[in-house]
Amino acid sequence: MRWVNKERDRVKINGLLLCACISGSVLLSSCGTGNEEVTDTSVPETDMSETGIQTEIVTTELSEIVISEEPVQTASSEDVMRLIDESERPEIIITDNSGFEEIMLAGKMAGEYYGRAAEEFFGFGIEYDWKNIGGEWLQIDGITGIAPYLVNSGYREFSGYYTDRDKDIFAPMDYEAAKQFIMARIGLTEKGFCELCQNSPSNYLGIDGALYINSGDGGQAGWSYSRITGYDMSENSVTYSCERVGDAEEWSYEEDIIAPFTFTLALEDGVWKLDGCSYGEGLFDLAGIESEIE
Repeated sequence: MRWVNKERDRVKINGLLLCACISGSVLLSSCGTGNEEVTDTSVPETDMSETGIQTEIVTTELSEIVISEEPVQTASSEDVMRLIDESERPEIIITDNSGFEEIMLAGKMAGEYYGRAAEEFFGFGIEYDWKNIGGEWLQIDGITGIAPYLVNSGYREFSGYYTDRDKDIFAPMDYEAAKQFIMARIGLTEKGFCELCQNSPSNYLGIDGALYINSGDGGQAGWSYSRITGYDMSENSVTYSCERVGDAEEWSYEEDIIAPFTFTLALEDGVWKLDGCSYGEGLFDLAGIESEIE
């Protein structure tokens, strides 16, 4: 099996990591697709001149102050690129001359890889891979364009991605740097990143340029596997029709539970990337794909 060359991602990632701590100018950003509407929301600043809060100044002798903070260890851009290189994305080959079986096999290979890779960043409990700054939960109402079960749920601010969690070493990232890192690590188009945010248990949000994460909490009981059932090909893209199956015998249902979904591959810069997904948890189950496609 051949693997894609990820050299094109290096310049963008390295540049973003250099300025990851610089806040962006967008107050609140959330990805949307097609005709879906995304509502921008900002958190109003408090006018301290109107609060009536009085401050008492306390003088402390320097000899009484004990500084015990340990220096923060951060990862280098080379460490981040190593993580991207380790992803070993498969090289998907689909041409105008590809036949039905070849395109279905390409979808099976893509489904196995993207199901596993996407779950790492959009599945349940993803906050453990990111450096939490220790802030309070931020409740955000009225944002459209994300999964219904994420609306009105809480976000926390994170300062970067762990390269060695045990040693508390992380790569500082703001929202834009985190997005580009995830896209390069997995092999996503920007649309693919946005749709995974909309349709997965966990998602990412930019507020004043900073990185906020909603990390889903739950499991996948009641489902057995996902499978590819067909595809629709257009210019430079292939959309695969899929089913997530809850097996009746396994879960004591009266009949199988079927949830249809799709994922799309698009040709970008000469490489086939994940360009969309209508149901993240269904995609995750393609990692253990069980279909007649062999």
